[in-house]
Formats: sequence, structure tokens, C-alpha cells
Amino acid sequence: MAAVEFHTLAPVRGTVLVHNIEEGEKRTRGGIIVLDDNGKEIGIKARWAQVWMKHPEIDEIEVGEWVLIKHGRWTRGIDVIGPDGVKVTIRKVDWPDAVIVGCAECPIET
Repeated sequence: MAAVEFHTLAPVRGTVLVHNIEEGEKRTRGGIIVLDDNGKEIGIKARWAQVWMKHPEIDEIEVGEWVLIKHGRWTRGIDVIGPDGVKVTIRKVDWPDAVIVGCAECPIET
């Protein structure tokens, strides 16, 4: 499936689109590889993601901030070509029901 151009998308009321969701294998600053726990019992947890786009009526967060999403409360990803021409995978999250907390800086150690 081809990636969608971002300017054709608009989040519906009560919706936030996120990317950079916490998943997959990670490497710590010290070089330790942390395997992906998705699909395992320990992988049933809330995950951090970065706000890519939001409905204009949502004032509590801004694009670029990070939100902690309740487990399983995000959609499957779709590939989108962003304004910078780079392909990103975005997911829909219901606002505020699926979001636990938000913060301005990335809370994930990578």
C-alpha cells in the first residue's frame, strides 16, 4: 500500500494522531539491546508516543509532545508522507479517554 500525503488527513473531533510509538527492539546508551516485548505478557503495558497531529479543539497538548497511551488503545499504523517528505507510521488515539498523561520531552531512554 502506498503512503498517503499528510495534507489529505485531518483528525476528527476527539482524536490525536501519534507516531514514534514505543515498540520494537531498543538499544540503550550503553549499547545493551532490549528486545521487543510486544505480544508477550510483559508487553501488556501503556506505551509512549509522540503527537503528530491533533484536532484543533484539543488545547491540552501540542504537536511534538509525548503522551502515555493505555495499552491497546491505539489503531494499527498507516504510512504517511509528512510535510518534510519523510515517511512516518501514524496511529489514531482517542482523546482524552486513551491518554494517561503527557509531557513535553521524550520520556523514553533510547
